Parts: sequence; C-alpha cells; structure tokens
Amino acid sequence: MKIKQNYLIEANNLVKFYKDGETLIRILDNINICISYGEIISIVGISGSGKSTLLQIIGLIDKPNSGSLKICNHDINYQDNSNINYLKKFKISFIYQTHHLISELNILDNVAMPLLLHRKNFLEARKAAYFELEKVGLLKKGHLYPYQLSVGEKQRVSFARALITQPICILADEPTGSLDYENSQHIIELFKYINNTKHTSIIIVTHDNKLSKIADNKFSINNGKLTKL
Repeated sequence: MKIKQNYLIEANNLVKFYKDGETLIRILDNINICISYGEIISIVGISGSGKSTLLQIIGLIDKPNSGSLKICNHDINYQDNSNINYLKKFKISFIYQTHHLISELNILDNVAMPLLLHRKNFLEARKAAYFELEKVGLLKKGHLYPYQLSVGEKQRVSFARALITQPICILADEPTGSLDYENSQHIIELFKYINNTKHTSIIIVTHDNKLSKIADNKFSINNGKLTKL
C-alpha cells in the first residue's frame, strides 16, 4: 500500500484574479505545488508574472479567490484568524528585497522585535537576538542603528530577525536583489547554513541564478502558470 507523503505545504488549484473595470486579470491560474519539510524551492519569472502573489498566499498575507492550501497538514480556513495568526507568528518568516528595519531601534532590538511582539520576556528576547546576530556575523554591531550599517549588513540583520521565531519555513522575495556579489554570497551561504542545520524549508522568488542554484527544485511562473524546470 502506498503511504501518502506529508508535505509542509500543499497548494491545489490556486486561482487569484483582480478586476479592472469589466476586465478580469488572472494573476495565478490553477497553481499546484507541494513542498516538503527541509526543501529549498526557487521560483523565477518576469516582473508581474505572479511570483510575489504566490509567495504572499503561501505566507498567509493574501488569500486566493479559489483553490485550497494546506500547511503542516492543516487545511487553511481563512475564517480562522487564530490559526492563521499562529502560523504567521511562529511557523513562517519573510525576507524581502528591502530590509524593513525600524530606524528608531538599534540592531539588537530590531532582531528581538518579533519575540517582543509575541510578549516574550524582554531579556529572553534580547538573548535570542544576540544568538541570531552571531549567526549572521553581526554580534559586535548590535548596538548600532540601521543607518550605520551597509546595505548588505542590513539584509543580514533582516535574515537574523526572520530566524528568531525558529520558523519551519522562510519565504524570501528577491533577497539578493539589492546586493552586490559579495553580499549576495553571504546571503546564499546563510540560506544553505539554516537549511542544513535547522532543516528549514525555504521558498525563494529570485532573478539571481546563483541563488537559484541552491534549490532542490526550481519552478518558473509565466502568465499565471507554474512550471517545474
């Protein structure tokens, strides 16, 4: 008897469209994808192809017009805000092309912020932030503010912030898009490290061929259709 595999993420027949007057614009057209625990996935496609929309739906920031989504073997019910909020807080983290750091906070407190928002003890949150900053090689800069860091360092801080909740899945939207070669390599090595040591699943939307090469499986999206490469 064939044993059904448990996937981290299962998306079935996802459809997303917008209306522009009388015109229906289909962004995602019956998307099907299964992502295993510990798997790295890359998704490529031209601007406007639906890559980021798919990432936002998987990350529970947006919802499809039709289709189903299952995360950690639980069917996503968009009326169940408590379950969705739990998954967003503790299971899924985002890394964007821009760092979105809070300019009024130093680096240490920027990294600790997700835990503080979850009402974690202040000292425990800071201790965890120290640990994550050490991973990305910025422990000695925890007292500095975002304006005092380079673009590459800011992105590494955003990486540390994404890791602090110990997510099982990281969703990365063009994480090396604003970086030079050297800093891109730093981010690529960090992705490989967290995948190898924590078995974290990673879904990357990217135009960066070097970053795409670390993926276990690669996909392209064009006119709302997802194709395995």
